[in-house]
Amino acid sequence: MATKYKIATSLLIFGIICFVSFYLIGSEVDENGYLHEPFFLLPIGFICICLSMILYVVFAITKKKIRYQNDTLFIVKLKEKSSFSFLYPLSLYT
Repeated sequence: MATKYKIATSLLIFGIICFVSFYLIGSEVDENGYLHEPFFLLPIGFICICLSMILYVVFAITKKKIRYQNDTLFIVKLKEKSSFSFLYPLSLYT
């Protein structure tokens, strides 16, 4: 697995761990009426999950763009090498 996918996956796992730990730790009210809860885990988990999703989308777009460029380059090379271009369908060149 490429390093970029490891980073996105680790952010996703860390975000999920933050939400699970918030649920497991729980909240309590002391005798003075103060609420004690690990609220900081919620925004950290949300930010990590959002960042991982953004990274996955960026990686998918760049992968598709690179694949499209490689396919276009292959078709251009095929056009240059082919002396019997009338035998190939027109959709191959578009």
